[in-house]
Amino acid sequence: MEKLLLPAEVFTALPRSGDAKLLHVAYREKLKISFSSLVTSAEKGFNQKFPRLREKIENLDIKRRFSPCVYFLHHQIQNEMRASNAVMVREFLSKLEQAECYADHFSIRYGMREDWEIFLAQEVEKIKARNFRGQLPKVCLEFKTSTGRIESSVYQTLQLIQKYDPTMSEQIEEYISTLVLFEGEGVVGMTDVRAYGAIFLRIPEKGLDPISHFAEHIIHETSHLHLNALMAQDPIILNDPNQLFGAPIRLDKRPMFGVFHATFVLSRIVRFFRRLVEMEPHHLHFRKTLDITSSQFQNGLNTVRLHAQCTPMGQQILHSFEEMA
Repeated sequence: MEKLLLPAEVFTALPRSGDAKLLHVAYREKLKISFSSLVTSAEKGFNQKFPRLREKIENLDIKRRFSPCVYFLHHQIQNEMRASNAVMVREFLSKLEQAECYADHFSIRYGMREDWEIFLAQEVEKIKARNFRGQLPKVCLEFKTSTGRIESSVYQTLQLIQKYDPTMSEQIEEYISTLVLFEGEGVVGMTDVRAYGAIFLRIPEKGLDPISHFAEHIIHETSHLHLNALMAQDPIILNDPNQLFGAPIRLDKRPMFGVFHATFVLSRIVRFFRRLVEMEPHHLHFRKTLDITSSQFQNGLNTVRLHAQCTPMGQQILHSFEEMA
């Protein structure tokens, strides 16, 4: 397969029309190549062919959005191969052979039921990172709240983003296949490359404006997906992962990789809420979100300016931070 070539201009924090589609295809291409390699390794290890699985991988259409479950199975097969766990390798290869590979339509899910959803809920709780209230992450697998108003707020938010920031809306439509809403505490949202295309958001607390809540966090998690796609093409950050720095959102110090991610997503949240406040100045919730995230973005930008060791493409993204600041 001929490797896709990406223009250098995609390495920016500024949402641009067409960038997400290019990056997403390149990201899926990498996954397809990796799957082919894993099947080859399995055939050698088991001394047998897997013709149906081989055909399925070869026919994967990288122009279509893959299901988060496909990324989860990729991760599990890799892990079990590293552990030389033949029984589990066979099990996950079988699940891949039977899996629905595509997620062509956006869906909203409530609580955690699928294996990949439960896995990520458990993974985030393992991190033990406290939020600004000192709470540890807790994700409830069951969902007990009435869904009607929540779902209405989600779609109102998506319409608002489309109205005031169509390029950001384009990226949301490109990357997000599944929005998983959950109840819990200590964590508001998450994405993970092991279930790429899914974003997990906690429902807004009482007293919070749901539109502000969903707008901030949908843009936040979409931006993580976009930066992960960029980092699949170029490392961007060269700092030693053992070096820790003050983080703009979390209490604990983080590697520059995490600080850069946070600054990237904050730059795009601030950009959107500036537009929103300008167009709808009467909405005080929007101003409050802008004030908080602007301060966080400036803190992150100061740390990145002082300490980030960037590749040329990473430096280009840093310049776009400066422009957006």
